Amino acid sequence: MHTSRPVPSTVQFRGLDVLRCCAALAVVVYHSTLNFKAFLPKALTELLHNLPIGVDFFFLISGFLITYLLLAEKDNTGSISLRRFYIRRSLRIFPLYYAIIALAWVLHHHSNPEVNFYSFLYFAGNFWMVDHSWTVATLNPLWSLCIEEQFYLLIPLLILLIPTRRLPWLFGGIVVLSIAFRAYITITVQYNWMIIYCHTLSRCDILALGGWLAWRHFNNPINLQLPRWTLFAALLYLTLLLAIIDMADFTSLTFAVFKKYLPLLPLAFIFCMILFNNAEQATTAPTTMGKTVNYLGKISYGLYMYHCPIIYVLDTHPHFFADNQILRLLMIIGLTICVAALSYELFEKQILRLKRKFEVVRTVRA
Repeated sequence: MHTSRPVPSTVQFRGLDVLRCCAALAVVVYHSTLNFKAFLPKALTELLHNLPIGVDFFFLISGFLITYLLLAEKDNTGSISLRRFYIRRSLRIFPLYYAIIALAWVLHHHSNPEVNFYSFLYFAGNFWMVDHSWTVATLNPLWSLCIEEQFYLLIPLLILLIPTRRLPWLFGGIVVLSIAFRAYITITVQYNWMIIYCHTLSRCDILALGGWLAWRHFNNPINLQLPRWTLFAALLYLTLLLAIIDMADFTSLTFAVFKKYLPLLPLAFIFCMILFNNAEQATTAPTTMGKTVNYLGKISYGLYMYHCPIIYVLDTHPHFFADNQILRLLMIIGLTICVAALSYELFEKQILRLKRKFEVVRTVRA
């Protein structure tokens, strides 16, 4: 199905960096506050415990953006250059990803010889974790990158081969497959937590939802006209939900299969409000706060990848924060931002310039 409107060769989604910033900071704060349980009220402890929902937000963003760009390329050129796509993804993901694996091996391979560091080299680390357990602090966050890379491996082939009008069946089928997989695992496996949490088939439904939103917006642009208070209401509802319900409790069939969708509705609504709401478009120049948030979104990959090594280093030198957990939290966030910014400016940005040579549909960041 071709759209009735010309698809530009340059695509810009204002707000994507805001979403990336929120997703990354949620994960950073979660890992930085694991020692806070004894000091905080139960509701706040539960809220912090549920902040890995930032990973789902990343999946939603990735599924949306990659699918939209592939649809635009297919519409503009009549095909999809798989070579260019894989080169672009490799240039964006591989340098920092493999640098973190190397750092993890240097820091941990002597003390943790049981960890299969090599499984992460070919993006199968999440499957090793499913069969074993968590690895080491520096390496643990890479399970989600493994799932994303598996998605990137297949999605351009599927979008190339399947007619655009039939793609909702693909995305719907992935969601049904994910639900069926979680149900099967819960019924047949006694200790199912790591499988539900880290297996690709358990987590691919959020990527598929992002893909469906991209298809929907590509064929019939989403143009919301809602007042700003609805966004704040959704944020409040999501916050209250995360403060009440343990989203990582997979002890029953209903919990393992369907509980993840409770926060997904407000999460998807917030996603659409940030990207597609035109009722109150800003006409003034971005504020300092807005520029800061957008920049944190630009360096969100580094925020996600560097924060665990920084936590590990700080926790092996506790005299830096003298057992003051608030100071420790501020140091982790501050150091993570500094290291991620330096990495982006001195390392990643140089590679991203090379990535531009292989773009068919160019993305412009606000």
